[in-house]
Amino acid sequence: MPTRNRSPLLLAVLVAALAVIGQALLVPLFAAPAANLAPRDLPVAVAGPAAGWLPRGPVPSR
Repeated sequence: MPTRNRSPLLLAVLVAALAVIGQALLVPLFAAPAANLAPRDLPVAVAGPAAGWLPRGPVPSR
């Protein structure tokens, strides 16, 4: 049975190309379902200064 001598560089390029093609196919497969989902049961949080820090009374106008 004859054996073909492939250079290591050619083999590395083929493996890299197959890895890139595989990733290019897998990304849309995982991203497509997420595109149709709506967020649900999200926690609601308020960000800002503490309530005790806020000035009391009317806010002065400029």
